[in-house]
Amino acid sequence: MISYIVSKQQLAFYLYLLSREENIYAETMENQTIGILGTGNYGTALGKRLLQAGYEIVFGSRNPLQRSFITRDKQLSNVKVDSVKNVLTNKEIEIFILAIPYSSMESCLRPYKNDLVGKIFVDISNRTKPSKIESNAENLAIIFPDIRFVKSFNMLSAYAVESENFGGSIRNFVAGNNRHARERIMQLSRDVGIPPVDCGNLGAARKLEAYPLTLMSGWGIPRVSCYVDNIRAGWERRKPEKIGNDIPL
Repeated sequence: MISYIVSKQQLAFYLYLLSREENIYAETMENQTIGILGTGNYGTALGKRLLQAGYEIVFGSRNPLQRSFITRDKQLSNVKVDSVKNVLTNKEIEIFILAIPYSSMESCLRPYKNDLVGKIFVDISNRTKPSKIESNAENLAIIFPDIRFVKSFNMLSAYAVESENFGGSIRNFVAGNNRHARERIMQLSRDVGIPPVDCGNLGAARKLEAYPLTLMSGWGIPRVSCYVDNIRAGWERRKPEKIGNDIPL
C-alpha cells in the first residue's frame, strides 16, 4: 500500500498559496541588468531564461577569467562575467540573484554592504536539514538589515527553470518583507514565463525552504500530483518551519 508523506496541513498551506497566485501583469522590467552571483547550473539556467525574456545579465564570479561554463552553452557566449566585487558595486544593478551556497553568502556580501543599501537580493537557497529557527532568508535579513531580501525560485530545479517544456504548470513562490521588492521579483518571474505566487512576508520562507526537504525524505514515493506538479524542488540548500504573519494556517 502506498502512503503519502504530505500532511493535510501542508497540503492546505500550498493550496492556499496557489489560491493567491498573482494574475496582475504589471509593467515589464525588460532591458534591466540583473546581477547573478554564481556560475553553477542554477545561475546559468536562470541567466538563460532572463536573456530570453529581454534582460541584460552579468555574472559575478570568484574567477571571472575562467569562463568554462560559457563554452558549454552558446546562448551565454556573449554574456559578461566580472568579479564579485565589480558586480556588487555596480550602481546600475538593483536586483541580484544569489546562486551560491548559503554558507558563502554572508562572507560574499559583507565587504560591500555599504554599496548594497536598498538593493534587492533573491535568495534561492534551501535548508540542508530540518530546523525550527529562522530561515536562510530571514537570517540574511537580520545580518544585512539595509538589503531587501526576497525568497524565490528555491522550489524549482535548474532543469525546470531552463526547460521550456517542463511540466506546464510550474509556479514560483515568492516571499519578502518589502512589498515593492516582492512585486519586482514577481514581475521578473512573469517575464521569464513562470507565474508567481505571493506568499507574503519573509516568515513564509521557513515553509518554502523546508518543503524541498519533505520531498527529498520520501523520494521514490509518488508525488501528490494535484499540487506538487508545480513544485519541482531545486535541492542546492534547504531550511525551516513557520509561515508569515499574513498567511493563515
